[in-house]
Amino acid sequence: MPINSISAQLDMQRIVSLNEHIKEILRISSASYLVAINSMLISKASGQRLLGFGVVSSELRQFSRKLETAMIQLSQLTYAMSKKAAIFKKLSRERHLLMTTLTKSPRGEQTMKLPLQNKSAALLSVTDEFAEDIEKLNRYSKRTLQLCKAGNALARSAKIEAAHGGDMRQVLNEIAEQIEKTVLNIISLLTTLRASLEH
Repeated sequence: MPINSISAQLDMQRIVSLNEHIKEILRISSASYLVAINSMLISKASGQRLLGFGVVSSELRQFSRKLETAMIQLSQLTYAMSKKAAIFKKLSRERHLLMTTLTKSPRGEQTMKLPLQNKSAALLSVTDEFAEDIEKLNRYSKRTLQLCKAGNALARSAKIEAAHGGDMRQVLNEIAEQIEKTVLNIISLLTTLRASLEH
């Protein structure tokens, strides 16, 4: 990918924004794990009659762990991207200074030639790496979004099971709704993240 076409994608503010989105999703996914644990404890305490809810809660706990792992992976990637963006900006400034010096002093071409080539090669290398990272980010976020959609289906199952909870129905329904709300919030944040990658 040419340097000019990716320079906009290397905007520091944009990457910071992506990372903030991921931190928020990570925070919410940790909360969903705690809710799933809470629902498991309630269903275990209630015995056989809440067995179905307990099974769904166990699956939700596993989902929350998978989601947390996926979000840590995304967070590590955007952190690496922010470092590359900083390197890109530094190399761009240095290359610009060399070009400016060369324009003002054409006789220094031989002296400037090698440093200029080195800066251009380094810029191209960072650009290629960043293009690969953008593809990874797209791939990871798509996979995580699919995981969340499966989590949303589990949350709906929890609501169905909560309806058969007898005297615990209201408490279980509140837990199921909280899980569903959390998962939908994560889906919304991931959708925003993916949309920002396309601009």
